[in-house]
Amino acid sequence: MMKKIGFGFMLLLVLLLSGAFAFKGSWLDYRLAVLEQVEEADSGDIESVRVETTTVDVKVVRGSGSRIQARLYGQVNESRLKEYKLEKRVNGGKLELIVKEKTHSWQFGVNRSPDLEIELPEKLYNELAISMETGDLAIKGVSAKMVDVTTSTGDIELERLTADRVRADSTTGDTRIASVEGELDLSATTGDVTLDLRELSRNVSVGTTTGDIRLRIAGTPQAMRLDMKATTGETVSQLKQMDYTKREEHRIVGSLGSGGPEVLLTATTGDIRLQN
Repeated sequence: MMKKIGFGFMLLLVLLLSGAFAFKGSWLDYRLAVLEQVEEADSGDIESVRVETTTVDVKVVRGSGSRIQARLYGQVNESRLKEYKLEKRVNGGKLELIVKEKTHSWQFGVNRSPDLEIELPEKLYNELAISMETGDLAIKGVSAKMVDVTTSTGDIELERLTADRVRADSTTGDTRIASVEGELDLSATTGDVTLDLRELSRNVSVGTTTGDIRLRIAGTPQAMRLDMKATTGETVSQLKQMDYTKREEHRIVGSLGSGGPEVLLTATTGDIRLQN
């Protein structure tokens, strides 16, 4: 019996090694190669920008020139060099940037994903929409009437944005907002949400299933309406000037001044903290 088991193990090992050599350069390869793809568009003709990726990190920044530039770059598995493709589509003032890649069920060795960096010349775009499956997202220093981002797995960082409305939806990953102007609608299934605002000028809505929420507002707003609710977790507000109608461990309701923006913070499992 032991001889049969030993023979079967040796046969399996031979088959695996044979497959490794047969597929050398595909799923068992430790060699790296440099990926560099660039696409450009005249910003004067573009009003909306939409980005779609699968497994790359994305960074969107303000550019210094007059053209929109998208650059897909990095060191990737040599065998996968031709499996990444940055596509550009322009239709009626709408620019689409799509990173296409071939996925593998089995991938051993060095398996790195490239980065996508997009430079947007300074102007007010109608919409900036980004949809990602796996990867971190950072947007800094751009302006758009609507900013709409969705990620399945990855962190979101939005900094120095000017918009009428910002929507961010994350399944797994942390969300960080800093110096963003505009109405905020943020949701996260698993992950913490942190907001550092220079002022409170628009409504803020944040909801998490599993994760903490921390909102810091520089200074004291002249007026605001507050509703904080944590099903399993603690709610804390450090705004002393607030007129509280309910101040409990899991729920805080209050107002400051007359009217003002509405701040709605809800967490199923997690703590909520408001401070200035």
